[in-house]
Amino acid sequence: NLAQELQQVTTTGSFKNTIQEQKGLITLAEIYYDLKDYENALKFSEAASEFKVEAVLKNPIDSIFVQYSRPRSYLLNAKAKYNLETKHDKAFLRMLSNQIDDGLEILEQRKRIISSYEDYSLLIEENHDLFSFAKKLRLELYRITGDESYLNDAIALHESAIYNRIRSRLNLRNTIAFKNIPESVLDRERSLKSALSSSLTSSETANFSTFLDSQRAWNAFLDSLKTSYPNYYTMRYGTLEESIASRCDDIPDNTTVVRYVYVEDNLYAFVITPSEKRMIQLDDRNIAEDILKLQEATFEIAAVSQPLNRLYNTVWKPIEAHVTTENVVIIPDGPLFNLSFEMLTPQSIVTFKELTDNSL
Repeated sequence: NLAQELQQVTTTGSFKNTIQEQKGLITLAEIYYDLKDYENALKFSEAASEFKVEAVLKNPIDSIFVQYSRPRSYLLNAKAKYNLETKHDKAFLRMLSNQIDDGLEILEQRKRIISSYEDYSLLIEENHDLFSFAKKLRLELYRITGDESYLNDAIALHESAIYNRIRSRLNLRNTIAFKNIPESVLDRERSLKSALSSSLTSSETANFSTFLDSQRAWNAFLDSLKTSYPNYYTMRYGTLEESIASRCDDIPDNTTVVRYVYVEDNLYAFVITPSEKRMIQLDDRNIAEDILKLQEATFEIAAVSQPLNRLYNTVWKPIEAHVTTENVVIIPDGPLFNLSFEMLTPQSIVTFKELTDNSL
């Protein structure tokens, strides 16, 4: 009720035709989605997605913030459609995937003007569900079509989200020196980035034209950077989504890579060798609990025996038939970062000495 009252205020009062009106629509869409009222979630998310500010405004800069808020409305809209539709065929899933990709593209635009790591972390956290749903759609497309390009896209999207966090720390450090890049170029880069970011921090009407001018200058600079210093451009601004096919070429012979990935509430293991890729869904219901037990356990065999065996059956046994090489590279995700895989046991052990012969 409070959200409905707020939405009425933003559509009739002084907040009408502002970013607050759009945010009110998104809030209602989120509430209805959480209540599993997907019809109303669809209704309000569509209104938020299509929301446009009028030409004459108190604050024209709102049109920029409205654009930056669209990814959330696109996600709620796509998820509402997903829950309302019973037939998840290729055409339907591709339509939703394209919609989510539009949201991801807006995030890419928004990242360019972020001036602090805290702001970047907040942006990623706020849109974690967007990345997760994008991966989910690609995995479903892979399951129903068998087309490996969808599997490759899902893995690439997961990796790019991780690498973007690393890159953001690099891009927000202004004290790093880069070999063979003139200081004048770096000064120009810092100046343009600062101007683009600051043009959105004030509510003055004049800042709308200032933002457009700053954006044009920044885009022109990136184009020149791409031409004159391509390696530097690729490191800081180029796309981070690399085809898995090219990465498979880098896997040594007699080696298997096991990449664990959480997608929404589901855990998958991607088993990759130079010649093939395989996706296996795992049961992760007790993983976090068992890992916590291992972390808190004293040096008592009774405290670790069952968790080690259960985790073996959960995260390793479903894939072990596909791991036939001498060397294995494991890349964990989520709570699995806290697990020592080499300690997992196919059978319950009764002494610590048994770990020598009865563990990974």
